Amino acid sequence: MNQHRLVVCTSVVEWDYDSTAAFIPDEVNKFRLFYQMTRITRNRGSLAHDDRLDAVAGCVAYWLEWMARNTTIAVEQRKQDLFDQELTRFMENALGASLQSSPRFF
Repeated sequence: MNQHRLVVCTSVVEWDYDSTAAFIPDEVNKFRLFYQMTRITRNRGSLAHDDRLDAVAGCVAYWLEWMARNTTIAVEQRKQDLFDQELTRFMENALGASLQSSPRFF
């Protein structure tokens, strides 16, 4: 949230608003995600309900972990690809030079 990197589809905002239509009018905002998101503070108990905000926090934590893991895998794969390319280039040069310098008997 501090880095402003959370992207939310407009349909989620609409669903969040519409999903609380059956609640008591005086209490309806307390159950909305974006109300919770804009009212949260560092103080304990700053929100009466934080269920939707907790769900979003859990999803964000999951995806952050998943993306970090994939980045590590991608870096290792790139290193392996570069190594394989270099090895192939070396073998082609070494074998090409040895084949050209060897006598031909046919």
